[in-house]
Amino acid sequence: MSNTFQLNRRLPGWLVDTARQIRRHALLARDEHRLEPILRRVKPLTMLDTASTIELARHVRTVVKDEIAGDFVECGVWKGGSSFLMALLARALGSERTVWLFDSFEGLPPPEQIDGPAALTWAASKDPSNYFDNCRASIDQVKQSARELGLEDCTRFVKGWFEQTLPAAARELGTIALLRIDADWHSSVRCCLDHLYDKVAEGGIVVLDDYYPWDGCAVALHEFLGERRLAHRIRPCGMGAFFRKS
Repeated sequence: MSNTFQLNRRLPGWLVDTARQIRRHALLARDEHRLEPILRRVKPLTMLDTASTIELARHVRTVVKDEIAGDFVECGVWKGGSSFLMALLARALGSERTVWLFDSFEGLPPPEQIDGPAALTWAASKDPSNYFDNCRASIDQVKQSARELGLEDCTRFVKGWFEQTLPAAARELGTIALLRIDADWHSSVRCCLDHLYDKVAEGGIVVLDDYYPWDGCAVALHEFLGERRLAHRIRPCGMGAFFRKS
């Protein structure tokens, strides 16, 4: 039995939780400082908060450090910030990876009842503070950002609705080391899992940005894992969640 575990058993639970929170914030501050040059470049191009961006960077470091083969794939890219973060960090770590950006580049399809009341309210209210023109950004705009960041040579863009593009793309894609699904709604998340999960390498990481905000994303993931009888442990990742394929 470890000394840390023995100590935790003797301390009040609130004190252990407080210590964990202090350590977590200290690590976030450390990583934010280390990543500041990259974060500054991608911040205008992503909706992610700082904690979620740093968690994504940690996943990139993990698959590079563990030598997990494969490309990086993002489904639902908006202005490309998360994809560009992955590309810039991989390059900084000396790892040559192609980053695939899948998006309609026309915004989101409408949510359905299974996506939950919060999703339906969001789509109907069009709140200017977090609606972002239905998460719309043109492919020309995102490609221009890739050029300005010097990432033309390591990014691939696939435009269209997932159910139309992913079946063919899955045949072209090689192994995936890191799959980030930012597809919001049940049908879109399920489509990404159905077509891309089998491409993820053993030890690869799957991130679901909308696991906590939208009901449909969580339902899609649990449906998929249940039907496949997969026992992946789902862990928090900033505002989203992730699991590691094993």
